[in-house]
Amino acid sequence: MQAAADAFLAALWRGIRAKTGLFDVMAFYIRMAPCDELGKSAPADHAYWTDQRWLEKGRNYFVNVPVNQIYPSLGVAAEWYMR
Repeated sequence: MQAAADAFLAALWRGIRAKTGLFDVMAFYIRMAPCDELGKSAPADHAYWTDQRWLEKGRNYFVNVPVNQIYPSLGVAAEWYMR
């Protein structure tokens, strides 16, 4: 537990965001589909995602971090499948 806390603190002090992995980007796109599609049945989720600007076209991840160029293409395919 201490090692994990130390690693987390070191990452905060560096001030540089780590690159995202394929799983992270895929999870973002998979979560995006229902939050966008279910706007009427889940208005709070839809409003939150809209307020965060996560539903905007061209958005690749929750925060502005480097993303491998292939991952969004795979994410769009996963989003399409979820819709």
